[in-house]
Amino acid sequence: TLDPVLSVSSENSFESSHIWAPFVLDAPDAAYMFYTGLTAELSQVLCVATSIDPQLKAWKRYKQNPITPPAGFDWHWRNSQGRTRHARDPHVVRVEDHYLLAYTAMHHSGCPAVGGLVSYDLLQWKDIGPILYRPIGPAPWLPESVNIQPLHDGRWVLFPSASPGLSYYISNDPH
Repeated sequence: TLDPVLSVSSENSFESSHIWAPFVLDAPDAAYMFYTGLTAELSQVLCVATSIDPQLKAWKRYKQNPITPPAGFDWHWRNSQGRTRHARDPHVVRVEDHYLLAYTAMHHSGCPAVGGLVSYDLLQWKDIGPILYRPIGPAPWLPESVNIQPLHDGRWVLFPSASPGLSYYISNDPH
């Protein structure tokens, strides 16, 4: 067991209550840790830290955190304080000349979704809206811990760890 490499920061209101769900991407210039920050009013945002330490023990938070705005995007569900409630469980994959970050979200209609962000430098991210949206039906569907992977035939598979069970979605376009 190793000591934590990041912990809650009272200096950052967007991660003052809890941080969790890290995903580490090894890029040519550094390792990038994407994680969820939780505010005191239970609003979730996505953040990033970088490390050039070969042992990955020293991490530096990105000064422009969070990479998702506290009020979310137009399509996000917001809490009573006007902040996004669900933006967690980041997963990043390279797609041709850019990166795609998929994450667990909630649509403003109240339905679960998987959000998408695109970046060319792993620090500046642009919202592309929900990449998977599923209206609430007779069977509950609550995606968690999203994972997106290329298949050998050029298609993409998205695995949202779902409650209950496991599901997957295949697409020609990961976006």
